[in-house]
Amino acid sequence: MEKYKPLYLLLGMTTVSWFGSGILIQVIWGDTGRGTIGDMFGAINALFSGLAFAGIIYTIMMQRKELALQREELKLQRDEVAKSTQELAGQREQMEFQRFETTFFNLVKVYGDVVSEISIGTARGREVFIKVMNNLHQNNNDFEFVFKGFHYLLNHYFNTATTIVEYVHKHKVLIESDKQQYIKFFRSQISEYELILIYCFTNRNIELLSLFEYYKFFEELNDTVKTTYKIS
Repeated sequence: MEKYKPLYLLLGMTTVSWFGSGILIQVIWGDTGRGTIGDMFGAINALFSGLAFAGIIYTIMMQRKELALQREELKLQRDEVAKSTQELAGQREQMEFQRFETTFFNLVKVYGDVVSEISIGTARGREVFIKVMNNLHQNNNDFEFVFKGFHYLLNHYFNTATTIVEYVHKHKVLIESDKQQYIKFFRSQISEYELILIYCFTNRNIELLSLFEYYKFFEELNDTVKTTYKIS
C-alpha cells in the first residue's frame, strides 16, 4: 500500500484540480467569454488527461517492478528448495553409506565367527579347511565327492562368503572402486586353503564364479591350482 501513495496523491491532486478549475472559472467569468474560457478549459482538461495517463503509466511501471521482485523472490525460493533437496540427498546418501558399512563389517564378523566355530573331530577353525584339503587330495581332487561328505559343515560357510560379495556388489551407494576395496578387505580375511575351496564351490555356478572373478577374488591362485580340482 505504501508504494502506491505517490500515485494516489497524484490522482487526487489531478481530480481536485480538475474540478476546482471548473468551479473557479465559473465563479470568475461566469457566462462571459465562454468560448475563450472553453478553449482554456479544454487545454486544462487535456493537461489533466495527460496527468491521468502518466498516472496509469506509473502504475504499470510499479506493477512491472513488483512482478520482477516477485519473480526474483520465487527464484530465490526455488534455489533454496533445490539447495535443501541437495543437502537432504547428501544426508540420505551418508546415512545409507553408514548403514552399508555397519552391515558389511557385521557380515565380516559373522564370517569370522563361522570360521572360528566350525569343527571336525579335534580340528577347529581354520584347521578344518586343512583337513578338508587333505581329504580332497586323498580323493583324487574330486571336489563334488568331498563336498557331499562335508556339505553339512561347509554349506553355511560358503553361503556366508557368497552373501558378503553379493551384498557389496549390489549396493548402489558404492562406486566400483569402493566395491573393489571392500571385496579386497574381505579377501584379506581368507586363508589360502579357504580360497581354494571357495574357488571350487563357485565353479559349480558360472554366474557366481563370474561375480567373484570380476572382483579378482582368485587372482592369487595360479592356473595349475585352478585346473587341479574336479568340478562337476
